[in-house]
Amino acid sequence: MRTTIISLFGILISTFAMAQDLNQKDVPGIVKSTFLIKFPDVTNAKWEKEKDNYEVSFIHDKQPQLALLDSSGNLIQTEIKITKDQLPNSILPYVKVNYRRKKIREVAKITDVNGKIFFEVEIYKKDLIFDYKGNFVKEISK
Repeated sequence: MRTTIISLFGILISTFAMAQDLNQKDVPGIVKSTFLIKFPDVTNAKWEKEKDNYEVSFIHDKQPQLALLDSSGNLIQTEIKITKDQLPNSILPYVKVNYRRKKIREVAKITDVNGKIFFEVEIYKKDLIFDYKGNFVKEISK
């Protein structure tokens, strides 16, 4: 029984450590300011803290998007949800061959601060990252 309680407590703590929902008043002013300058017409932003960074989800131009900012207010990357049809042609065959029986849960187009484009394919407990041409870059375990 004690082991079960300790295990559940550990899982609970690790869940909160990964990403924490934030009230907008708990987001540093410099972070909110940068976001509002980059996306002035956005309303209903939802904030989370991920390690030392701030992630904000919002709707912009009728598309669900995310922005990741550091604690100094620097924009790190933006992410736009896309459909599988919008991925480069080589990505879906790669996933089908290398991740058999894994269902694609979500796909996104990521643009880093330098304008470099990547694609993210989310499967069970993993994010697969591809470059703008569709070449596999890395796998990130969740």
